[in-house]
Amino acid sequence: MTRVSHLHPWTLTWRIGLVVIVSLTSLGGMAVLLGLPQLAWQGLLFAAACVLAAGAVVLTVRRGRFWELMRDRLTWIVGVFVVLAGLSGALSRHVPNALAQVAVLALMMCVLVFGTGIRRREELVVDLAFIVGTLAAFSIAAALLGLLVPPVGIGPYGRLVGTFSNANYLGMVSAFAIVGSATIAWLGARSMRAGWAAIALLVVPSLVWSGSRGAMIAAAVGLAVVFVLARWWWVLVAEGVLAAAALAVALLTPTFAERLAGSDFTSGRWALYGEALELWAQSPLVGIGYRTLELTADTRGFSAHNLPLAVLVETGILGFLAFAALIAMIFWRGGIGPWLGLAITVLVIEQTESSMLGWAGPTAFAFWFALFVHGANRGRRAQTTPARIPRERRKTTDAATE
Repeated sequence: MTRVSHLHPWTLTWRIGLVVIVSLTSLGGMAVLLGLPQLAWQGLLFAAACVLAAGAVVLTVRRGRFWELMRDRLTWIVGVFVVLAGLSGALSRHVPNALAQVAVLALMMCVLVFGTGIRRREELVVDLAFIVGTLAAFSIAAALLGLLVPPVGIGPYGRLVGTFSNANYLGMVSAFAIVGSATIAWLGARSMRAGWAAIALLVVPSLVWSGSRGAMIAAAVGLAVVFVLARWWWVLVAEGVLAAAALAVALLTPTFAERLAGSDFTSGRWALYGEALELWAQSPLVGIGYRTLELTADTRGFSAHNLPLAVLVETGILGFLAFAALIAMIFWRGGIGPWLGLAITVLVIEQTESSMLGWAGPTAFAFWFALFVHGANRGRRAQTTPARIPRERRKTTDAATE
């Protein structure tokens, strides 16, 4: 295959846009610390998303695939969920806020549906590598901030936060970066394996220092899936030994034992779940309004800390069924694909968090992108060992097809 020295302008713009969105959301904590206007920060994020959405739609039309994507069942399910989110928002007590969030949801889903729908699988691997690499860089930078500038890098209770607004965000990003790096090390050329494996190891201290137990469990589960798919049995055994050792050390720690025996082991999540269900009972069919749970006084400004529960409360049974169908369709199409470990990591994280619909946060776009890339494995559900992607092929990308 002929080598080329440049990328097609759309590919370059697309990947720069991905990095910009991930970087802006990851720097949210620093923006608050520096007193930067939140509206301006979100405006930059919105502008980048608009550019990517417009470019993706235009390129889809140029390639003659617009109506193909519009007829796709996944696109229809996404559309139904957006419509039901809009219905819940229109009937809520916070109509302007809810409808503004629905507009952002529609924009981001447009980026994901069209942006991933027109690209080949090997191109999506490189796209996701840009996102994983960016988040890994922010995770490693967080540890350096904690070591070199503790007042900036360390938050309440001695937990590492880095450039993020809270330690849980750092934990989720670190888990995503670790499992993503391990997956890329498996998919990439042999010459790149050591580099991505080193990146995964360098992110581990940030995950541990963040103190996010849910993220640690998600990373362990995701890595186990990756190692099984890659048939790295000795690495899987090593992970099991390390996990058992870590659990033993944790159980011997007095503070951990106290939390395990006390009522605060869930960090108050059980109480939030109960309050959220009481709110859902007020409007079980269409919910209290998309993205309005945090605006409700009964929840004291906290999120539901469980994605399925948040969707149920905010969009009702109808929205929940559409959302469940969307996730089921993605996993059915992805099957036992190469990105299954990362997709499972995302779902495990969201059982103790509800960050995937908070588009201004550092996890939503990356998490959804990983799910859509996993869903792009459609038609080859039984394939567990994908073909390696050599350096030469990566450098051709769209230039050979435009």
